[in-house]
Amino acid sequence: MDQPRTVYPLIAYNKWHSFAIYAKGSALEFFIDEKKVTDYWDEEPLLNGSVAVGVRGHVLFDDFLVEELR
Repeated sequence: MDQPRTVYPLIAYNKWHSFAIYAKGSALEFFIDEKKVTDYWDEEPLLNGSVAVGVRGHVLFDDFLVEELR
């Protein structure tokens, strides 16, 4: 059986967490529970298209929101 991957900061199981991704042009910022965990610079960003979420294991989502920030 696969072991869960470690995420920094380690998130507690069986607890709700907030996840956020902010994208502006080529820059991406990733947050867990309002704390920035990493950022990424995409050299060839897709500036339009769809949003997809992929997970492994048992995950519940509530209040899923995608919006354009101005």
